[in-house]
Amino acid sequence: MNTYKSTRHAKFLLNYHFIWIPIISALPKYSPSKLMNIIKGTTGGRISKHFPELNIKGSIWTRAYFVATAGNVSSETIQHYIENKR
Repeated sequence: MNTYKSTRHAKFLLNYHFIWIPIISALPKYSPSKLMNIIKGTTGGRISKHFPELNIKGSIWTRAYFVATAGNVSSETIQHYIENKR
């Protein structure tokens, strides 16, 4: 089941699925490209440290990635949110 999350000014359900890892749920301030930059940067550095022979051409990962949103929101859910924010 999907659970909506909240900040002081927003209610959201953002589940990103990156093709090589499980679903990631994040705050809406993090774009998919920012999340991939963090993930690839962190994991690339750690992999390179432990397996320097994999560091070909100065980088572990390519710049490419695929991302799609997971799930959807019905019109009724949006209407319910609007009505309850007043």
